[in-house]
Amino acid sequence: MLVSKTIQQTIKFWADKNPQKNACCLTKDSSSYTYQQLNQLCIDYGRWFKSHQLVKGDIICLALGNGKASIELLYAAYYNGLVVLPLNLASGMRAKKYVLNHSQPKIIFTDEKERKELISSAQEFQDSTIVIVESDQSPLNQIPLENIENATDTNFVETQNFALLMYTSGTTGNPKGVCLSQKNLLAGGMNTALAHQLDEQDKGLCVLPLYHINAQCVSVMACLISGSTLLLSEKFSVQRFFTHLSSYQATWCSIVPTMASYLLNEVLYKQGIDSANNLSALKFIRSASAPLPTEVHKQFEQALGIPIIETMGITETAAQILSNPRPPAECKIGTVGLAFGNQVQIRDSNGNVLPQGEEGEITIKGDNVMMHYYRNPEETEKSFLIIKNGSKTENWFLSGDLGIMDSQGYVTVKGRKKELIIKGGENISPREIDEVLYSFTDIIEAAAFAKPCQNYGQTIEACIVLDPQSKLTEQEILIYCTNELGKFKTPDKIHFFQELPKGPSGKIQRLKLLDFLQNQ
Repeated sequence: MLVSKTIQQTIKFWADKNPQKNACCLTKDSSSYTYQQLNQLCIDYGRWFKSHQLVKGDIICLALGNGKASIELLYAAYYNGLVVLPLNLASGMRAKKYVLNHSQPKIIFTDEKERKELISSAQEFQDSTIVIVESDQSPLNQIPLENIENATDTNFVETQNFALLMYTSGTTGNPKGVCLSQKNLLAGGMNTALAHQLDEQDKGLCVLPLYHINAQCVSVMACLISGSTLLLSEKFSVQRFFTHLSSYQATWCSIVPTMASYLLNEVLYKQGIDSANNLSALKFIRSASAPLPTEVHKQFEQALGIPIIETMGITETAAQILSNPRPPAECKIGTVGLAFGNQVQIRDSNGNVLPQGEEGEITIKGDNVMMHYYRNPEETEKSFLIIKNGSKTENWFLSGDLGIMDSQGYVTVKGRKKELIIKGGENISPREIDEVLYSFTDIIEAAAFAKPCQNYGQTIEACIVLDPQSKLTEQEILIYCTNELGKFKTPDKIHFFQELPKGPSGKIQRLKLLDFLQNQ
């Protein structure tokens, strides 16, 4: 496995060592790039960037879905020292306007469909150049390079260069721009590769959007670091998921819990896996971005016969923080595993490290931890715990997640500090209620949340999505919850929906559920 300082050095290394090996393959049309072709592609893009007076540290926005255009521009920008801003296409126009106005990218790459929305607010970022490209076509086919002189040598790209600007989902106000360096991105990929023991023979299927940190670091960077092959899917599809795993002989894939739940319900229970799908190459599936319900985890593994590895990662740490190890090492269902490549400690509200088994905030230190929030020094300062250790200073990132660490170092996530339900002065983790709801195989999505209450301060309600064929009633659910949780923790009401609000990774946005209900 390669340890390098920059993404450019990493691509060059594999281009020299394994020039004909596939670095990336697109499942939409099976087009691919060898490491040698990828290296030359990045050099060619460097000429185009130079012709547009782009210099190291300039921000370019990718308002594109997964495809040739987005993956080529992504690699090329990193290679040439530019900063990538992937625009969350699933966000509303208000969020998009804020992100573009706050970041002020030099160039926005988009397609005709997305341009129609962006152009309506162009006055807010009129200094940006909008370049229209076809998502499933190489932009270089539209860019004449004959009259563009070669770019200057790009070895100026350094470890600490700003590389990725990714905005959080903004569940409580405006999104925050997370600034990640070349070093951060490579560390995020390395942590994933270490935890999953990836090597040059692996093939990782990416079904998540490139505007999410999981796709950026877990899929793209982990494959690059290990010199393996990235299989890029246009988007997640229940119907095509196992076909892609089989056709391209993928050895692993990263999904989110809602995907696991839909696959379990729609494919494994109803249609089964097509006998033509050969999954013999598949070593494991990893789950991240949100807690994986214990019942879904167990049922999925039993039905598929493939290990699911639960992990934890956030944007501010270039994705992975913790991961269960691969078999035959112990995988503890219900935990997000051990720290790989970074340090994790559980601390109380005063910053003191807590003993094993006590609940506190998950804090992280390592090369994967972000530089800072973009143009937001106040939030940056609040997000780090600075500890003086002799002549050294340690910066620990405060994740906002509550967890418990056991004697072996495995961490169990108890929930978000901001999502805790405080009923009658008692702290209740919504995840505890979610786990009970997911015990019903008919429930595809579930999320408990707090609702203001005059008597208790807050009370508990829950939103769920049922299988369309289900006849499960609210009364049946509440009776079961009362038996499992007791009356105090049982939701007062269950709301039924066809879909719940989710972020770009598929994570249910719990803090938006109350507004979601009121707007129905």
